[in-house]
Amino acid sequence: MPSLHDVQHWLLTVMTTPGGAERGAMLARQTNGLTVAGMIHASRIADPMRRLGVYADGYLLRLYDCLATDYPMLRRVMGEEVFGFFARAYLWECPSHSPTLYDLGEGFPAFLSQHRPPQTDATDGTWLLPAELARFERAWLEAMRDHGPERVQHQALTASPWTSVSATHWEIPPCVRLLDLKLPLIPFWQVMVTSDDIAACPQPENSLVAISRMHYRVSAHPLADWQYSMLDALRQGCDVHQASQRVATRDMPKERVLADWMLWAPAAQELGLVTTRS
Repeated sequence: MPSLHDVQHWLLTVMTTPGGAERGAMLARQTNGLTVAGMIHASRIADPMRRLGVYADGYLLRLYDCLATDYPMLRRVMGEEVFGFFARAYLWECPSHSPTLYDLGEGFPAFLSQHRPPQTDATDGTWLLPAELARFERAWLEAMRDHGPERVQHQALTASPWTSVSATHWEIPPCVRLLDLKLPLIPFWQVMVTSDDIAACPQPENSLVAISRMHYRVSAHPLADWQYSMLDALRQGCDVHQASQRVATRDMPKERVLADWMLWAPAAQELGLVTTRS
């Protein structure tokens, strides 16, 4: 008579093994020697494998629903059939190993990028759109869930920001996500959010984006190269002087970077991209 632990482990293996209940039953038998015939009583209504399949299919469907909820725009763009195909393939290849379903779809953008056909036209945004849109949607979800600046006591900037360069310590809120995209997705996203139409696929173009949350509302903002680099450097722990030195180029020396930063920083703070403390 198998122990309760063995029975639970057997059923979990049957339900969650990539490939379905039959493959799970084979793996469970190899693991602990328990068979379907020995574990499930025969019934006139349905054979044991069919009854186990109800649980295994239900488990997969629940995971699929979570993935579809996390990527609603991608699901609209790809269509139910195509999205379902890639979602199920992802769930088989990257099964859930986390106690929270929030982590389930974290690797979906990379999965779509890795499974893009190898010989694709780099000038055709259609091939890039699924993975790039998935990156955008995942970042949006993470910005919604992570700690934001809502409860942070902001340090008020002085009337002359030049006098506060050394005194102010700039930080990037945990909820901010910086994206280096291959498609300009902000206009595309805005059309998708405000209408039932599917926007035309944008043409490939490097697009730097910050997704932030302020007053519990998530928003996306286009960034210039130096703005993206400054935020990235600050996130890595640099102070504003170190960051401006890292960002500086021959055409944009440190002094100009610092000046532009101090002019832009109050607006960035209002957008929730940075917070300050002494």
